[in-house]
Amino acid sequence: MKSPELQASMIRNLVLLSCVGLRHVLVHVGGLEINSWLQHIGVEPQFRNGLRVIDTLTMEVVVKVLVSKVNIKQLVSLISLAGVTAVGLCGKDARPSPYAAVRGFVGEVTRIHLSVLHPIIASGHIPVKPTVAADETG
Repeated sequence: MKSPELQASMIRNLVLLSCVGLRHVLVHVGGLEINSWLQHIGVEPQFRNGLRVIDTLTMEVVVKVLVSKVNIKQLVSLISLAGVTAVGLCGKDARPSPYAAVRGFVGEVTRIHLSVLHPIIASGHIPVKPTVAADETG
């Protein structure tokens, strides 16, 4: 997120919703952080028609940023510090997008494992899911 104030406000709202009994899943994309890390290693982020192009190197950065840095170190920690337990998840149920030839490692969700989400949500935890997945070939 662009500012710590915006991030803190979003976390407070998530915790408030959880405290009043609304159950939700936080799905995040981390676009600004991905751009920053790409530029940090000398790679200019690429977009086609406003959508990110994800080559092999970009995918490595996306996974590191979304799964490690943003998901676990930031969002899960901040939500937990605000008083509600958060659980970081990473899925594997995707298939290549019809746009994969143009945009690289881009996919579509094929299913959501509700049997995993329901117990987490029912016990009052907030699942936090990055927009990263793998298909059956990895």
